[in-house]
Amino acid sequence: ETFVRGSYFPFVESETEMSNAYMLAQCAMYRYAFTALRIALELGLLSVYWDRDDESRRTMTDWLRSSKPTPSMRQIRDGLQEIPAVQRFEATFGFDAWVRSTYKRLNNYIHVRGSQYSTRAMNRANFPRFDPGTFRSWCDSFDDVVRIVATAHLLGYPIGLQETPVEEKFGLEGPMGGFLNPGQASRITSVLPAEHADLLQEISDNDAPAVDLARSIREMPDLSEDEWERQAERQDRFTIENQGFIAWYEQWSSIYEDAEHNSPEAVERFHSRAESLRSWAAENDLTDHGRFPPVQPNRSQDGR
Repeated sequence: ETFVRGSYFPFVESETEMSNAYMLAQCAMYRYAFTALRIALELGLLSVYWDRDDESRRTMTDWLRSSKPTPSMRQIRDGLQEIPAVQRFEATFGFDAWVRSTYKRLNNYIHVRGSQYSTRAMNRANFPRFDPGTFRSWCDSFDDVVRIVATAHLLGYPIGLQETPVEEKFGLEGPMGGFLNPGQASRITSVLPAEHADLLQEISDNDAPAVDLARSIREMPDLSEDEWERQAERQDRFTIENQGFIAWYEQWSSIYEDAEHNSPEAVERFHSRAESLRSWAAENDLTDHGRFPPVQPNRSQDGR
């Protein structure tokens, strides 16, 4: 709840900047790739910083409206140290030093700390040119930013390492923020040092609100197949309202055709839903100027 009501915006912005950094690095625009990483680090930590006392709705309102400056990295670091879980991690592994060293390294590239960090040195040329050494340095920084931001969120939201089968219980309309499906937590901890992951799990397992909430979710009844279908149709209608029936159908029919041999029942349900949505789209003038593809996919001569 606290994650969504306040800190979701900087979190999403951080993820976007990580994608931007990756694209820029592929284009050998290294200075800007390092710059995007620093922005991602700041925003990723800011997401947890604003919610450190469960008061993000109150504390970040002016910043969200762009009427208050972004806190400095020093303010963010000091604020994170107010979180008991961060204090526990700090005492064992030195979280603040990790953040400071990574931030300082990124600043060296952004502020051109001498010739070693110049564009000419990074590209070995006076134009964007791939350089293996610089790319490896960028990858190392990318790894650190991912690990720092992931660690900060798991410390700020210990529910993340509890088993919460949200898809089974909530379907397509599950709660946002902090909750992970089985398997997702292990994907996150797999990129962390093993000793870090062990401590994060211990912190989560000793967090009574996280454990109790996860238990209550696991004890909920699984969502019925009929409710899954109703949720899917609600989401499909929303997509069709924004993109039109043709765009929706072309996207999903190709996905279901690929899955036909593995799950023929799901494919059949999709075609039934598509037929219903075709009629609804026509009634609401969402037919892409009346152009409809056949609802059933073309079949080859052998019937597949």
